[in-house]
Amino acid sequence: MMPKNLFQIQLYLNILLGFVLVIKYPNFITLLYLMILILSSIFKRKVISQIINIIFLPIIFMDQFTISLQLIMLKFKEISVLFLCIYYIGILVLDIPLIKESYFVIKKPVFRLLASICFSLVATSTKIILPSNLNSNSFLSGLNNSALINGMVVVIYIYFAIKNWGYEVRCNLPIDFLKYKNIIILVVTMILSIWFCFFVVFSSVAINYKEIFGNWDFSLINPTLSEKLKNSWQIYFSAIKAGLVEESERYINLILIFTILKGQKFRLELSILISSLLFALSHIINAFSIYPYKLSIEGEIYQVFFTFGLGCYLAVIFLYTGKLWIVILFHIFYDILVFSITPLGISGSLILSRISYTMMVTIGWLFLAAIVFILNKKIIKENIILLTERRNEKIIS
Repeated sequence: MMPKNLFQIQLYLNILLGFVLVIKYPNFITLLYLMILILSSIFKRKVISQIINIIFLPIIFMDQFTISLQLIMLKFKEISVLFLCIYYIGILVLDIPLIKESYFVIKKPVFRLLASICFSLVATSTKIILPSNLNSNSFLSGLNNSALINGMVVVIYIYFAIKNWGYEVRCNLPIDFLKYKNIIILVVTMILSIWFCFFVVFSSVAINYKEIFGNWDFSLINPTLSEKLKNSWQIYFSAIKAGLVEESERYINLILIFTILKGQKFRLELSILISSLLFALSHIINAFSIYPYKLSIEGEIYQVFFTFGLGCYLAVIFLYTGKLWIVILFHIFYDILVFSITPLGISGSLILSRISYTMMVTIGWLFLAAIVFILNKKIIKENIILLTERRNEKIIS
């Protein structure tokens, strides 16, 4: 059991740390962090304090911890790997008292959704620790630069939030394999999904129409020769992070949106569309990222359309199969392909313009999503009711 006052102890410790950082490294950010921490500690009205805690404290706690460990590692470079491991463990549990104090007590589904979006955005956007003596091509460097550990903070939050808000964590619903129709549709869907992944990737590097639909040159996909990421470990870890975090977010978003829309017409369809829109809009942050994840404003607009189509497809596949691990693996596989495009694949005269490519791929994902949805609507509806069924309460669709 977690002590009731653990969050308050942590808050006061961070205030002390804030004073140290302001004295040692005075700048606007360290001063702002300290002021927010003090405000959180002095506000007696629970609602105001809770809003401050939800919006600001996750990033403050994580940033202060990261900065502190960074300074310690600069001081003790010879054992920096040890402190890096301490950092990984610490960052995973750092926000648990805060989450218990301010997130688990939220009652309304719409506020739970907003709080979850805020936490995911903050946790995946915080600074990562930068050891100075790590080999840039090493396993640890790839793990660190991928920010997978920060992503796992979101996964941990989502798991405990679902349980504490009264839902069952159901990531592997059963499929009735006694019906041949279910087996055939599932196998055909998976094969088509994998083919379409290759189609999407290779159509982005095609220099003639033959290379769009077939005649693919697999030498253009090589994690060790990637144009974007020079560390192949970072490719794998970045893909794992995206798969785990974004599909876990999709899970909790679908649950909460479906609950919010109770009694509404087209409740199921709207839940899929809204969760996919949130998935697409979450990629806007890439416009403010650093290389290699940074995109231009134009590129970001294209990505939002593209990821909306992909999001609809992944939401339908998750609700159809009831198996979160399937969409996680699919997402990881797709991102590894995207991150592994070589310089030769990016160079050359591409046959499709960016807008043509984006429209083709977006429509393709939406078409596949519609087909799977229409063929399996009954199963999808049954599965989302199971996912949103709360303990000791039967949800009526």
